[in-house]
Amino acid sequence: MNSEAATRLGNIYARALFELALEGKVVDGVRNDLGMLSELSSQEDQFGLLNGSPYFTPEFKSKVLRKMLAGRVTELTLDFLMIAAKRGRLAFLPQMTESYETLWEEHNGIMPVRITLATDPATAEVEELKAQIGEAIGKKVKLQVGVNADILGGIVIRCKDMVIDNSVRGAFTRAVKTIIDRKGKAQIQ
Repeated sequence: MNSEAATRLGNIYARALFELALEGKVVDGVRNDLGMLSELSSQEDQFGLLNGSPYFTPEFKSKVLRKMLAGRVTELTLDFLMIAAKRGRLAFLPQMTESYETLWEEHNGIMPVRITLATDPATAEVEELKAQIGEAIGKKVKLQVGVNADILGGIVIRCKDMVIDNSVRGAFTRAVKTIIDRKGKAQIQ
């Protein structure tokens, strides 16, 4: 299955789980469970192999998961994992977890924002940018910081499908485009 299809499948399962978690008032508990499972999967190769392996039957996977997780995760999470195991969908748990996290952030009014700077910022600078962006968009911000020396200076801000390019490279590019556009219009007249 390609990554786009895996993402779509993860979105469908996560949406169903999120709606059930809302109904059962266990949204945060399920989020914590999925975070723990994600961490377990990254630390324990066998857990990931169990989930993704076609060699183990869904019944075997369910039995192992129930034994491992009973009493450690919410009932809803455990039931969800049993259904995912039965339908052969445990291999898509990372996509489900990522999609659930996005739904949780939306539900809690948190906007993921990615900024790119030319150099590593100081912690105080990151906090100041986070506060300023949050104030500008009127939401809590989950800030991801990237560093790319190619932008030369300034900042590039990505929020959903909006990009604000206040980088030095972006300014140069826009200036050159403006000059070329004006030169082209002057030749036409």
